[in-house]
Amino acid sequence: MFEKYGMDAEALHDLYAYDYDAGRLTHRMGIDRWRCGVPVGNVGRRGELVTQFECGVGPMIPVSQIIWAMVMCEWPKGALYYRNGKPSDNRIVNLTEKRPIEGTKGNGSRQTQGAHAQESADV
Repeated sequence: MFEKYGMDAEALHDLYAYDYDAGRLTHRMGIDRWRCGVPVGNVGRRGELVTQFECGVGPMIPVSQIIWAMVMCEWPKGALYYRNGKPSDNRIVNLTEKRPIEGTKGNGSRQTQGAHAQESADV
C-alpha cells in the first residue's frame, strides 16, 4: 500500500468521494454529519484547491494530489499539471505528472507550461 501524509488509498476512500465527471472531491459520511457531501478544499495561492486532513493542522495538500492518489492508487511523484491550464478543473483526464508544453514564443526562452508561465533566465 502506498502512503503519504499518513494516508493510504483505503483511508482516502473512507474520507472522500470523487465525482469523475465533475472533477469534484466531497466529504463522505463518517467524519462529521455536517460535512457529508460538502466539496473539499479552498482556493490556494496558485488558484488550485488545497486542503488539510486535520482542520487547521498539517501541510496544505492540493486536492488534485488526493484525487490522483485515489484514482491511480499511488501518490504523484512530483507536482501535477493541468492539461487545459485551469487549476480549478480536477477531472482526472485533465491531470498529468508531466509538464505539457503548449507552445513557445520568440527565441524559445519563454514557454507556457501547465497552469503557469515560467521564464528561463537568459544570461
